[in-house]
Amino acid sequence: MAGSIHLAGGSGGQLFTGRWSLADHPWMADHAVFGQVVVAGATFVELAAATGAKVGCPAVRELVLHQPLVLTEDAPVTVQLWIGQPDDSGQRTLTVHSRGDSDEWVQHASGALAALPVPEAVEQVWPPQGAEALSLEGFYAELAARGFGYGPVFQGLRAAWRLDGDIYAEVVPTAGSGFTVHPATIDAAFHAALIDADEVVLPFTWSGVWLRPGGTADTLRVRLSRTGGATGLSATAVDADGGLVLSVAAVAGRPVTRSQLEAARTSADPMYTVEWTDAAVPAGIPSTIAVLGPDAFGLSGVRQYGTLDDLITAADAGETVPEWIVLPVPAADTDVPAGVRDSLERVLAVLQDWLRHDQLVHTRLAVVTTGAVALDGHAPDLPPARCSRPRGRC
Repeated sequence: MAGSIHLAGGSGGQLFTGRWSLADHPWMADHAVFGQVVVAGATFVELAAATGAKVGCPAVRELVLHQPLVLTEDAPVTVQLWIGQPDDSGQRTLTVHSRGDSDEWVQHASGALAALPVPEAVEQVWPPQGAEALSLEGFYAELAARGFGYGPVFQGLRAAWRLDGDIYAEVVPTAGSGFTVHPATIDAAFHAALIDADEVVLPFTWSGVWLRPGGTADTLRVRLSRTGGATGLSATAVDADGGLVLSVAAVAGRPVTRSQLEAARTSADPMYTVEWTDAAVPAGIPSTIAVLGPDAFGLSGVRQYGTLDDLITAADAGETVPEWIVLPVPAADTDVPAGVRDSLERVLAVLQDWLRHDQLVHTRLAVVTTGAVALDGHAPDLPPARCSRPRGRC
């Protein structure tokens, strides 16, 4: 980023600014999706990590990508990265926005930075014994036919193997000054996972990212493991001496179509949004509903229990096991970090306890939040919102 300024006022924080264009950064043109130059998600991750290092928070605890940034030959964009003041745990929130010379500001990412300890690399024999070698003949040409247009800068994958569900890869790093690890190298570290893919998937969330300052000049040895579903991956990459170069606890992707990308290019609205849909009343209303906690939502005839243990005790004493159990997540009456922690711990404890009871095998659990999303101009309440997020612990 070209410059920075410390902001006055209640929100404070530090604002970093820069200007991106294909003329100044021609390597970005080597990352195209459906024929359009899209700034790689790894670019935002590297930007967050490198800028976070300047304020003592070099690890990207979480980064959520809201909107792709599409670049054209004749349209440079101004980029702003805002980093907030540290909270009680030392973490800092961040946002990334961009705008063309005559456009509105568009938010591309939000997340949190932290001063996490350096992850430990796992020593391993290379290539792994018993691993199946994967063919890369015509690999990048096949990706281009699907919609991934990787130019020479991003074509770093050189070899790949599979063993026990994990994928191992050798990646030639991209040279370039001013980066922790070059974004093209970070991106190429995940390319081996695309060998069996049949969709165009763009990264949506990154968690637990650590990058070694200065990167490496050696061939990277990458291990990819599935986590959190079909599109979730964790990654570690070491150099020839076994030194850790990058570590990603989790990255989750979402499929994108040509029409979605085109709509994102011409709109400032997020590509993924919450839509409200009118729901018809189901024909079969559950005959028995129980609520854990004091809030019965104004429903008559609903049984209430203080805890799940109280409900199980009543069931063991002869009461009918309910068809539905409702767990309310109310607005927090404490500060936000404590509220998020308390809400998550409560719901997680119920889920863990639920799995211990065979009596509940035919019962459904509904986690009901209040104020979890923005509605009618009201800002969302963050603790229940965290419990409503697709990748949240709830």
